Amino acid sequence: MDDKVRWTVCQKILLVLTLISFFGFIIYLVLCWDQIPERLVSKFNAGGEVIRYSKKAFTLVPMIMIEGILFVIITIISFFPAAVTNINATKHIQDDLNIYNQSALEHIRLLTRTIILITDLLFVNLFNTVFLSMIYSDSVLVQHRVTLYIIIGFAVLFAGTILFYYFRLRQIMKGHSR
Repeated sequence: MDDKVRWTVCQKILLVLTLISFFGFIIYLVLCWDQIPERLVSKFNAGGEVIRYSKKAFTLVPMIMIEGILFVIITIISFFPAAVTNINATKHIQDDLNIYNQSALEHIRLLTRTIILITDLLFVNLFNTVFLSMIYSDSVLVQHRVTLYIIIGFAVLFAGTILFYYFRLRQIMKGHSR
């Protein structure tokens, strides 16, 4: 069986947006490095008071590396949605569901890649938001409110993505189970 899955326009757009977001932020950091304060807020207590500062190089560089590693891993996974879904398809065969036909697997693989790419974009933008809130933390209002809203928005989008995946997968399986 051919495990290659075609790329949709939506998936290509998601990948390009993620690449622009990731590399755009790195370019922004390089261009603005001298304008970033030497000490960045790295920890708050429960009352919202700053209790620790860190040097920008010891804070931003390792975090960019972590973001880069996650970005590369998730992006590589998006190129192999067949490997992610073959195990699931095998399980459904054992359960006597007849979804192991080319059309159903193609739909599942396309959906899996799309969800992986959405997750990649969300993670990159979450990291970038955290970096920006650390850099511009002179305003406590910006630090707490904006970061809180972004993290809540990220959680809602991520939960919505997972729910969409679950219900769309059920719909595909139901349509091909006959």
